Amino acid sequence: MLKKHIPKCLILTIALSFLSFYFLKSEQASSYVTYVYVSPKEQVIDFLNESFIVNVSICNVLDLYGYEFKLFYNSSILNGSQVIEGPFLNSTGKSAFFWVVAFNDHYNSTHGIVWVDSCLTGDVLGVNGNGTLVTIKFKSLAVGSSQLSLNDVKLVDSRKNSIPCQSIDGSVTIIPELTSPFITLALCLLLYILQKRHRHHKANRIKEDSFTEIRQINDAALMYGGRS
Repeated sequence: MLKKHIPKCLILTIALSFLSFYFLKSEQASSYVTYVYVSPKEQVIDFLNESFIVNVSICNVLDLYGYEFKLFYNSSILNGSQVIEGPFLNSTGKSAFFWVVAFNDHYNSTHGIVWVDSCLTGDVLGVNGNGTLVTIKFKSLAVGSSQLSLNDVKLVDSRKNSIPCQSIDGSVTIIPELTSPFITLALCLLLYILQKRHRHHKANRIKEDSFTEIRQINDAALMYGGRS
């Protein structure tokens, strides 16, 4: 009887092992989240007409074969000047197709757009890990703040399956500082005003002294004339 029960126990043990492995893999997959994000997340620019860069990066990705995204920005605050392919998709020496679908400061009345589409070529495996997808050059136009909003982010693996991901937006704030030429100009203006007030005060004092001297002379003349 014991020999008859051994195969059943073995089958049950194997089945439980497979179930445990399946649930463990499912839990790991659900906790492994891929992010596409703007870097740096927050940036402060101290000057107008200042050029600066913003990266769109990716982390925790497996078998990335291609990607696409749209990034919107406030075109009254920022001016887009250049879109540069990042190194991530080419990091393993595989050739990639890179296409700037749209790059326009006047997508609508308030916003500009950066729309990029890129993928590897040929029957190859995708890229794993973290890295920069795209670098975008901007120029500051006016004081204020602009959101850098990622939209329609799409990732695919080497089997053309969609890769789930979460996107994280960024922002840029333009706050020009009071630079040294402005400080110098303000100090010169203040010095000019102080000198002008000093000269005016000095001129009034000279006038008062002159009137006093003339009055004293007149008084002396009257006293001398009265005695004679």
